[in-house]
Amino acid sequence: YNGIDRLGYEIFEKFKKLDLLVMNAAILGTLSPLCHQKPKEFEEVLNTNLIANFRLLRSLELSLKQSKSGKLCVISSKLTTNPKPFWGAYSVSKAALEQMIYSWHLENKKEGVNVYIIHPKPINTKLRKAAMPGENEKKNQTPYQAAQKLLSVLSKTKNKSNLITFDL
Repeated sequence: YNGIDRLGYEIFEKFKKLDLLVMNAAILGTLSPLCHQKPKEFEEVLNTNLIANFRLLRSLELSLKQSKSGKLCVISSKLTTNPKPFWGAYSVSKAALEQMIYSWHLENKKEGVNVYIIHPKPINTKLRKAAMPGENEKKNQTPYQAAQKLLSVLSKTKNKSNLITFDL
């Protein structure tokens, strides 16, 4: 985590602001019954999907608040509102991530940062392939297509201090 802390300092020193922070750190873990997952793996998923994102936000918060049009974009999952069996650690980590972002937004409403919580539709990534081996990839969006949609949404929003959750 020391590298994340240094990153925030270096960005502030060099640029004095950050217009966009996209929080997309995530690993899947093993898809299995929750109590069959090894504690070390469960902790690794939480450390990557939640704690690393917390550290990133903590490190970059000042720079993000200094922007006149700051945007915080958090890539989450529909599993937070539509849980499924066997997705234990991943689902728990994404739900906790969203709660962290809701809290941060409420604490910082006056700062003028727009917050986006994104629930992407299936995207052809390594994580998706690990979760759904053999899935027909042609039915999913490519990372490029998802990024284009995200950029379109981010460029249209003009209001400040909103929290927007949407499917992408």
